[in-house]
Amino acid sequence: MNINQIVSHAHILLKKANIKNPRLEANLIISETLKINLDDMPAKTENLNNQHTKNIFSKIDRRIKGEPYAYIIGNKPFYNLNIIVDKNVLIPRPETEHIIETALANIQNIEDKINIIDIGVGSGAILCTLLDKLPNAYGIGTDISEKALMIAKKNIKKYRLNDRSNLINTSWGNSIKNHFFDLLTCNPPYVSEKSLTNLQKEVKYEPSIALNGGEKGLDSLRDLLPSARKCLKLQGKAFFEIGYNQCNSAQELISNSHFRIQNVIKDLAGIERVIFATAI
Repeated sequence: MNINQIVSHAHILLKKANIKNPRLEANLIISETLKINLDDMPAKTENLNNQHTKNIFSKIDRRIKGEPYAYIIGNKPFYNLNIIVDKNVLIPRPETEHIIETALANIQNIEDKINIIDIGVGSGAILCTLLDKLPNAYGIGTDISEKALMIAKKNIKKYRLNDRSNLINTSWGNSIKNHFFDLLTCNPPYVSEKSLTNLQKEVKYEPSIALNGGEKGLDSLRDLLPSARKCLKLQGKAFFEIGYNQCNSAQELISNSHFRIQNVIKDLAGIERVIFATAI
């Protein structure tokens, strides 16, 4: 089979599985597998060898079963980076880019030496992006999952940030130097236990530890706030991602943990998504 024939067959299989944009996903999976540009694919008329064909349809089969496209190809675009991901980390979402935008908008001089901590670093998407944009910043990422830290380490290495970062295996901000950081970011698990059962099939492939926020989705935020406050200097800036319909409760928790709310940022869907607060 040549590439065009494989694209057509893969498109049919993905369409039958009710995958959105089946032809596009077929093209993307084939392009990534063969390491060729999408624009060059129509001109490829030669037949593929059996190994290439087997690899392609193995990935198509994974997608048909519901595995997220990002896990299949091993990366996900985020802000201006292309983040390495696997099943041990949450796939970076466009909504989380609001943390980056809000943090950068509230830094007076991007050339300043800023100490950053990303609590629950996961893939390292937030930490790597901020360090990439802030050339003199130093950052620490914490995570309770050693497997997640391995992925974050790969992304730090990929973007040559080793000299300006460190990763620590700990729960939230525990065991971290007190009052050292100027800026804190956190995208905690915030899906309620009830909502977990209704998630899309693709999301159920992602690690539960990165999704499950307890009964109302706020358990993780409540647990991390004391150590988060200890990490920050007085007037240090904190940026927390929250879920749908959690804004009022989340603000109350944050305010009661020695923070002053500065702003709430909505995502493109109009949902309150990021709370910006300062340490008091």
